[in-house]
Amino acid sequence: MSSLIYLASAAPIAPRPNPHDRMVSVNEALALGVKVHDFMLAPGFDRDKPGVLLVADREVIFDVDNKRVIDGDHDDDFGFFPLTGGEDIRTKLPHLLEFEMMRYTEGRAREIIRLFGTWLQDAEELEFWHIYMGMEEALVRWREVRYDALTEEDIRWVVEAEVGYPDVPQHCLRIYK
Repeated sequence: MSSLIYLASAAPIAPRPNPHDRMVSVNEALALGVKVHDFMLAPGFDRDKPGVLLVADREVIFDVDNKRVIDGDHDDDFGFFPLTGGEDIRTKLPHLLEFEMMRYTEGRAREIIRLFGTWLQDAEELEFWHIYMGMEEALVRWREVRYDALTEEDIRWVVEAEVGYPDVPQHCLRIYK
């Protein structure tokens, strides 16, 4: 099992890819100086097929000894991607985006808040969920906040929530106009 962070809305919401990541073909990766696996260079492998490799414009270092991630601290280093519903999705709102971010920073939280404001121009409310998948009967800890009172700490409350089995609740932040 694993955790999932997602956004839900009654109105359509446009995905927002991470601007520091992009999918490229093998030939594009080679032109950028990226080392690729030998099987991708074998005859018969379509080197021009788009979207084969994920390329990032920043280095990410996992400093295990000091229990930290060094990723450049770019405030826009997160993404919201299309998500289809499933048995683990707890909301009744129909439009879903999966959230991905390497780690929380206040700068990223400010950018997420700004983006939520853009989406709230077309939606009455958003739900920002952090769940542990496979827990059908899990408790949910709710927090509701008007957009004009939304803070970085509210975003942290969802993103850094400890979720899991058996008695740790899921988290949902409801943001409304």
